[in-house]
Amino acid sequence: MHSLTALMWAVRAIAASLAGMALVTILCQIPVSHHIDVGRFDAAYVRGFYDPERLDLPQARAYLHGSDGSARWTRAESYLLLPQAGLPAEVMIRLRGWRADSALPDFAILVDGYEVYTGATTGEWQEVRIPLRRVSLKPEDVLVTIRSGVAPVSAGDPRLVGVLVDTVVYRTAQPPLQPYPAQLAWGALAGGLLFLALTGVRGGGTVRWLRFVAPLRAWLIGMLLIGALYLFFYRVQPAYPYPLRGLLPGVCAALGAVVALRYGSALAARLPMLPDVLAVGGIAVWTTAVLLAAQDHVTLAVPGVEKDFRVFATRAVDLALVLRADGFYNLGYPFLLWLFAPLTDGNSFLAARLIAALAGMLLLGSAWWLARCLLGRAPALAALVALGLNPFVVQYALYVGSDMPFAALCTLTLALLASHRVRGSLWLAALGGGAAGCAFLVRHPGVLLLPFGVFVLLWMRHEGREAREARGEGHEAREAREARGKSSTFNVRPSTFNLQPSTFNLQPSTFHALAFAFAFSIAAAPQVVVNIRDTGQPLYNQQAKNVWLAVYGDSDWGRWNEVSNNVSLTDVILEDPGRFAGAWWTHLRAFIGSGAETTDDAGRASQLRLLAFPANWLAVIGLVGWLALLVYQGREALSRPHGAEEVQPPLPPFAVPLLIWVTLYTLALAVGLPLQRFFLPLAPVYALAAAWTLLGTIRALARHRALTPARLQIGALLILLLVLQSGFAIGVRDVIDGQPADEVAAVRLVQQTLPPDEPLRVVLAPGDPVGKYSAIAHRVAPPDRATRYLLHSAEAGAIPDGAVIGIAGKYTLVQVRP
Repeated sequence: MHSLTALMWAVRAIAASLAGMALVTILCQIPVSHHIDVGRFDAAYVRGFYDPERLDLPQARAYLHGSDGSARWTRAESYLLLPQAGLPAEVMIRLRGWRADSALPDFAILVDGYEVYTGATTGEWQEVRIPLRRVSLKPEDVLVTIRSGVAPVSAGDPRLVGVLVDTVVYRTAQPPLQPYPAQLAWGALAGGLLFLALTGVRGGGTVRWLRFVAPLRAWLIGMLLIGALYLFFYRVQPAYPYPLRGLLPGVCAALGAVVALRYGSALAARLPMLPDVLAVGGIAVWTTAVLLAAQDHVTLAVPGVEKDFRVFATRAVDLALVLRADGFYNLGYPFLLWLFAPLTDGNSFLAARLIAALAGMLLLGSAWWLARCLLGRAPALAALVALGLNPFVVQYALYVGSDMPFAALCTLTLALLASHRVRGSLWLAALGGGAAGCAFLVRHPGVLLLPFGVFVLLWMRHEGREAREARGEGHEAREAREARGKSSTFNVRPSTFNLQPSTFNLQPSTFHALAFAFAFSIAAAPQVVVNIRDTGQPLYNQQAKNVWLAVYGDSDWGRWNEVSNNVSLTDVILEDPGRFAGAWWTHLRAFIGSGAETTDDAGRASQLRLLAFPANWLAVIGLVGWLALLVYQGREALSRPHGAEEVQPPLPPFAVPLLIWVTLYTLALAVGLPLQRFFLPLAPVYALAAAWTLLGTIRALARHRALTPARLQIGALLILLLVLQSGFAIGVRDVIDGQPADEVAAVRLVQQTLPPDEPLRVVLAPGDPVGKYSAIAHRVAPPDRATRYLLHSAEAGAIPDGAVIGIAGKYTLVQVRP
């Protein structure tokens, strides 16, 4: 009987989804038209254009004559975002190519990445009509790309512009119309989710607030409301021309949140591993999204986040160059490039992209495991959300450089030490030491992990001994009862907030600390051996020059050559001890938050930029809470009479080592250049502190408001997802937009024009990254090798003879041989 009921419920859910799909199909048969006055009320449709030009402004230009009064200039690539109203359809674009003293531009139009039109401008207004017949799998819009050559409008206007766009008209044909697949999918999902939100899994019962409305009637009313919103605020152009392109995805997200709140706690009780499955799946989805976004990262971004990559890539060419002493860069990252380069046809840039994404995956996985060991499954999922949707983390999972690998190895070390606290395994201590040594191989500050790890392992031995002396039979019985009282995955273990490790089978000893140190030494041995061979100094480095630049050079890279590379830290300190101490204190305040005491770049709070809002403030509250509880615990220990029962403080395990790590790392980094990216290894700790604060808030609400903790935790996760949802796109956009437009266009020109295995020569200006540090670097042939194609930069002189294949800004692709 129960199986029959479940089967009928599943049939109804499928029928609801099919009905939602049918509703979208019916609504898509209504012909619609969108008239876009470019330059006036066009914010919903345009991306990547210049600011509007208008005839009613005092600085109106002659090129606007003949327009409807407003227009926008395109850049090398500009975009129109149109709703998926149905197929077939047509887009009419009224544009003009205009130059005061240079050749008129050519242009091309692409629809969802496929080129559908190419042409030349005439200097007059012209209408281009683009038929839309190709089915697109994009989730919510039709992307129309306008690509054109760019040049200054005139001598008095240095903007590099393409063509001037006046009007866009988007209209569907007459019925029958074919809906886009994404719209059908959203309709089906909305129908199914609405059914789940209104009915129960067993017997089709309604939710409490709809007990007087039949489920079918409630579902019909809801679907009609969704259909009306879809028709009048997405397909049909509203009176204010701002169609809600994300309307159906937003409706589905809202319904999904309702379903999660209704069924989540019961599902988690039946499937205890559900948070872990969601976390692992989320990391996999995040890594895939980063790898897909990295396809648009085709050359070095500016300004100088990726400028060090030239040094790394030069060393990675040959293992002999990798295995040499360098005062500023350890050999770990060049070795990774050398190791991964065969997977990318020898292209160090593509290898670095892959390394950054995989290191980001390792960072998220290690941070999640660290939080899971200390807080439990559900809080670990919250920490993962705060970290994965953090623009700061996403940026450095895309940037090529040693930042993300170093941060990932530091976090892995912390996670292994936390796991050692739970299991007490010698192998975990050794693996932690190996990860710490690898972190040192990547960057010099990794050496801080050696004393930190040894201290933590010795501290855990002392802590475990005190716990064994303090606990008694009554304490053990109480813990056994608490362990038997666990009933839900989303309920944190009662011992989660217990500083004492009595619930863990820990046997830390000095031998484990020695194993950690030995494994660190083995992992770091290549760097030490190379340093001794080349310089005679085991820990050879020239980082004191960076300290000098921060203290005496005002962090001005133009003063880099004012001091020798061999300046020692002692000399830097003794040159002016007061100034050195003042600079260190300034950098430390800049990390914590210097407020309004200064107006320069140092007047900031770098720690608040480790996570996105509001996770950053939750993290700060959590760290301050740990400190407060630690002080309270110390006072209680001093004032407690001898032999009195110890009150267990609500301090999470491993909080003291994490506070020590944040303090040690911050104090050390404040000596040198206070660049934000150097603090990336602290982001996972801040995410864990944010999850702890969130969990404490939930527990307090559940206790005082008599609410279900599991449902509150699900609600908190959904709120985090809502407020942090744009973080990933912000991080991606910051990296992609930082690339020079001409270089990106040149790489795209080669990729889209030449066969994948076709080599080419390049004639570029000195320092141009396209030939060596780009997504096409592996296709660049030596200068003395004859090839059919040549990529030429205008900065390198006159274009050689040959047939011009395409132009991308200052670059020209020429066919020099048949």
